[in-house]
Amino acid sequence: MTTYHTIFFAFSCIVLFLYGLKGFSRELEETGGDTLRYRLTKITNNRWKALGLGALFTAVIQSSSAVSSMTVALVDAGAFTFANSLAVLLGAGIGTTSTAWLVSLNFTSAGVYFIVFGALIGALPFRLSLIGKSLFYFGFILFALELLSSALAPVKESPAIMDYLAGTDSVFLALLAGALITAAVQSSSVVSGLVVVLAQSAMIELPEAIAVIIGAKVGSTSTALIVSLKMKKGARLSALSNFIFNLIGAIIFIPLIYPLSDLVSGMTDDAGYRVATAHVIFSVSIALIFLPFLKPFSRRMVQWMPLEDPEGNVKIRG
Repeated sequence: MTTYHTIFFAFSCIVLFLYGLKGFSRELEETGGDTLRYRLTKITNNRWKALGLGALFTAVIQSSSAVSSMTVALVDAGAFTFANSLAVLLGAGIGTTSTAWLVSLNFTSAGVYFIVFGALIGALPFRLSLIGKSLFYFGFILFALELLSSALAPVKESPAIMDYLAGTDSVFLALLAGALITAAVQSSSVVSGLVVVLAQSAMIELPEAIAVIIGAKVGSTSTALIVSLKMKKGARLSALSNFIFNLIGAIIFIPLIYPLSDLVSGMTDDAGYRVATAHVIFSVSIALIFLPFLKPFSRRMVQWMPLEDPEGNVKIRG
């Protein structure tokens, strides 16, 4: 296979992954959209439950962008307050780490089974067909990642590419690349899955891989920011807060990238596990840093950008 074929093969796999991700999110929302909105509204009064809920649904939907955008929309609709949305957004950051684990655990090989069983169940009548379609697209996501891993395998044999990757040691450029690529494709799951594949193929060093993951977290906030532009101030504040959480987290972790790399390297020899573990440590740390201060943080944000109904939107419970 020539270099051009390899490049187009890899990009085709990324396109398939994006297609599967969007289809999975759409079908799952049709299957349980009303339940999702109800539970978000009911549980977000307690910040710990809201954190867990955001993480759970993001892990299931495989898209923090979808959950954060839905959260912003619910704030705009008045389903729950700006302050209570913050813990859900922090939880979404944790839930998005699931993609890296699926790839690092080689669970992607199960994609073909989900595709077949999902297609069979999707042929059944009534609500079962919606569940089947969700399973089909979930398998499609895993299958695309498996193809991507195969597509990148020949690249390891290219001395020119390996020399280039070996000479790329700027974590700042890696972080910027992660943010820009994620903002462009509107999915941190694509970037995190790709980084794990590259790390397992020894095509990227661990510090740079961690930097890309951190940058992807910042870039993933762009979806909610764009969605909120024409919404009420409460929704815009939620989207802006999501960006601030991840930006401050990136600033905090930039000087810690190499110590974090050493830490996870001592835990396992598997490159994929190392990236996935670092991803979890970063996301959980950011959530734990901000969670105790959500009340004063939300009040300060409201002081900076007064809401249409300050009393109702500043109220925080739990």
